[in-house]
Amino acid sequence: MPCDKCEKLHEGWGKEPNCKNCIPTLFPENREAVRVYIICRDQMIMSMSGPVSLDISAIEIAMERCRVRDKNKTFHQVIKLGQHFIGKMREKDNG
Repeated sequence: MPCDKCEKLHEGWGKEPNCKNCIPTLFPENREAVRVYIICRDQMIMSMSGPVSLDISAIEIAMERCRVRDKNKTFHQVIKLGQHFIGKMREKDNG
């Protein structure tokens, strides 16, 4: 389920969605990136105002341990996932 629909559903229930443990339906070409992201999602570069980015070294280590074949493609997918969820955190903090 897309995030916006899930958030609206939970809002109707008066509950916060459990985004940290959410596993949406994945396209096969995204599975490796999601697996790597889940491993390193708590390894963030922080500023005074909160998270800025995922730690690149954590992504690289996770890709090695997961034996990712196309590291360049997966790296960019993981960075995009990180940016998406960091954006969601900022929206929540500012909203």
